[in-house]
Amino acid sequence: MNKNFKYLFSIFFFFSSCITWSTRDQDSVPMPKNLRELMRPVTFIVQAQLPPLDMEPVNRSHVLQRYSNSIASCRCLSDYNFFLNELPSKDERFEYTVLVKLNAEPAADTFSKTITVISIFTLTVLPFWDKENYEYTAILFDKNGKELRSFSGSGSNKLFGQLLLFPTLFTKYSGLHRSGPLTWITEDIFQSGLVPKIPYE
Repeated sequence: MNKNFKYLFSIFFFFSSCITWSTRDQDSVPMPKNLRELMRPVTFIVQAQLPPLDMEPVNRSHVLQRYSNSIASCRCLSDYNFFLNELPSKDERFEYTVLVKLNAEPAADTFSKTITVISIFTLTVLPFWDKENYEYTAILFDKNGKELRSFSGSGSNKLFGQLLLFPTLFTKYSGLHRSGPLTWITEDIFQSGLVPKIPYE
């Protein structure tokens, strides 16, 4: 138990000592700073081509949480469901569904990967960096299966980590709260006005 705790703490410490920033290739309409309305619940069904490390079963819970946080970081949904590389039960019915095809590819070279491994063993005293490129398409459907609109785009997510960056855990730049393609898709749906909104309470 003690060994597992140390392992989990190391992972938490590693990711909390990072800053991340996203770059979207397409221009987009800025989201309002103070939302007074939230979209009705939306279900995201994501079929993703992920880096080999993310496909490992031991990393699945972390990957699910990371992509789920990416949706939540929009802060424009009253609620949502999320399925990654799986389909919901045929008996389930959702008011609005987004079918997403996502390709995520690591862009770091061999040197960067080596530095990252060394950084882990030094508890990020030695800084590290990473980059991931994204391409995506998304189709929004209503409860009757009617296609409402399609969205597509590309971008990247960069990450830089170092021990002294631990305070960023409490900011929007935290590696635990990174934005990404699912954030952009959610924002585009919000801006499209195709999903009804309810007052924010």
